[in-house]
Amino acid sequence: MNAVRMTWEAQDIGALLGVLAPDAVATGDGGGLGHAAPEPIVGAAAVARFFAERGGTPGPEFVECTVSARPGLAARIHGVTASVLAFAIAGTGSRGCGRC
Repeated sequence: MNAVRMTWEAQDIGALLGVLAPDAVATGDGGGLGHAAPEPIVGAAAVARFFAERGGTPGPEFVECTVSARPGLAARIHGVTASVLAFAIAGTGSRGCGRC
């Protein structure tokens, strides 16, 4: 999680591609309150590009956390949580639920 956090905070897309699995998938749910991608985003390059385009300047601060019993990051902008990300980590038994 630390490597993912550091690459996103640095807005280093090349390094982010290095820590994402080639078949990475991002799904979102705005809960009716925020914007989310209407369809899953498939592939490391597409996932990295999606999040890079939403980073803003300055980029968000990422804080490691647990999300639904999985490793995660909370993205904070000016100290306010803007997004929470849950991850499935290859080789750890962590699984995605397809909706988190």
